Amino acid sequence: MGRIVIVSASLGAGHDGAAKELARRLQVAGYEVDRYDFLELLAFGIGRRARAAYRRQLDVVPQTWEWLLNFLQRHPAAAAVVVWLATKASRPLGSAVRRGAGATPAADAVVSTYPLASQVLDQLRRRGRFSAPLITYLTDPSVHPLWIAEGTDLYLAAHIGIADQVRMQGGKCVAVVAPAVRPEFRRLASDEEKASARAELGLPAEDKLALVASGSWAVGEIELSAREVAATGSVTPVVVCGDNAALRERLADLDRGVVLGWVEDMPALLRACDVAVLNSGGLTFFEAQASDLPVYTYRALPGHGRTNARLLASSGLAPWLHNSEELDAALATVTPRRPPVNGRQSYHPGVDSVGTACPTVPIAGLIRQWTDAPAYSYRSGKVARRLAVWSTVVLSLLWMCTFGTSMAVAHGFRAVDASPGQSGSVFFVVDLPADQKVTTQDIDELTDLHASVAVSVEAAIANQDAVRRMADAGLQLVNSAGGQPYETGVFTRRGSIGAGARLITQLTAHRPNLMLSNGDVDAIDVGMAAFYHERIIIPQHVLTCGAPLTLPAGGGVVLVHSGNGANCALDGMLERLSDEAVADNLHPTPLKDLTT
Repeated sequence: MGRIVIVSASLGAGHDGAAKELARRLQVAGYEVDRYDFLELLAFGIGRRARAAYRRQLDVVPQTWEWLLNFLQRHPAAAAVVVWLATKASRPLGSAVRRGAGATPAADAVVSTYPLASQVLDQLRRRGRFSAPLITYLTDPSVHPLWIAEGTDLYLAAHIGIADQVRMQGGKCVAVVAPAVRPEFRRLASDEEKASARAELGLPAEDKLALVASGSWAVGEIELSAREVAATGSVTPVVVCGDNAALRERLADLDRGVVLGWVEDMPALLRACDVAVLNSGGLTFFEAQASDLPVYTYRALPGHGRTNARLLASSGLAPWLHNSEELDAALATVTPRRPPVNGRQSYHPGVDSVGTACPTVPIAGLIRQWTDAPAYSYRSGKVARRLAVWSTVVLSLLWMCTFGTSMAVAHGFRAVDASPGQSGSVFFVVDLPADQKVTTQDIDELTDLHASVAVSVEAAIANQDAVRRMADAGLQLVNSAGGQPYETGVFTRRGSIGAGARLITQLTAHRPNLMLSNGDVDAIDVGMAAFYHERIIIPQHVLTCGAPLTLPAGGGVVLVHSGNGANCALDGMLERLSDEAVADNLHPTPLKDLTT
């Protein structure tokens, strides 16, 4: 019948999962289908690096992903730069969709399940690399403007709410279709089928089970969600860790619950559970919906997770729970799931607005009526081209020197990997107070905690003797420059990095190899740290004097602020930290373990 090219992206399983199911259905309909990974087609290995950076970002600093999405939404010029750069790196993609050198026919349609791929394909068609219709299948309930490429001929939306968003943002042709999930994801047929699925997967036979999942990568606050679901006492969590072995290890001590790694038979698992607690609202949500499994969104991922949660809640498809009290109340109402009566779905108030047409139907219809790609008008002239090039260069430099630098540091550039080396490791960094006397007992307690000490310029000047004694005791000193964590203005306090490094070196005869930061750094800061041979350490948690000394579950790098007052004295805080670590089964570990 013809050849269809599908372009997805291996960022988790969502985009690829939809692409794989679309390919299967189109092949059943008689089409020849070629599937490509957009990231693998980017030159110089850019796609593989981007995939690794994205996963690292969601693991370590997920909030920056939301910042980036919001920035691109507010600044279309910046989004255009991203698309331009991706198009320049996508030469192989043009070859994949046009007529091959051998007997491979030209594509009769090109389908994208990834927003940046849709944008690049639009640009390639404008340049005459192919003339087939361009179709975008939207994999998320919320629609970021990057999904909307001007030349797209057809959008496929799995819910009327998704279609409405496309139309509001200028999409011209939208078809509401059934979600592209495998047919194995279906409603529960009988109580016996549920019992059989539980037996095969080793799940409790009588408990009410809550699926806790976040796609194949299991990113986000899944550990906290699992522990909070277990703490409600209403249901037993079944946690799917996917290929996240570290998460599975951290949850090994979960008293009430079942912790799974990669699950081959997800359809059976969904039929075995009574409710799902998700944080992203992507493919797993649509699979749960097809399985008639009730869904709650909890601890939504920053960025697309939160926008998806908002759309699902407003559409009546999945309530968004914002705190543990709401979670407790919601799970208290869960009842054992039974097969639907008379074959009717028992869930999803908005299910009537979900499309029932297979996605292949509008694709085939568009191919039949397609004549040729529409003509596009282009601006010409050297002035316009030069202006575009220089604008791109300037925007790219500004981005790289500010926000891009902060993201690079967060992903490991000139920075120490702050993830715990093993489950339950906590790395204390205690700031040296400038106005307190540091006793021998304090130094002994710091040593017992395997703590490092953050030394600012002010503290080094005011407490020179303490700095020397701590160095002599073998404590690791960290340069915190002008404050904890180090911050600068646009032009001010830039020299504090060098001043802090020089003072510590003069007092101890040992040069510090770490600089404390909150992650908000630019190219000048990173350059200064590199000049003094310092790597950057970013605390994952901050404990402030006067606030409860609650340590994070699972450990990590913890910055501790002391100060004046009976409850803020250094010795008292150190003693309480030691007791809290023992109570939480956390293991104080030297920061040096992360730098060797």
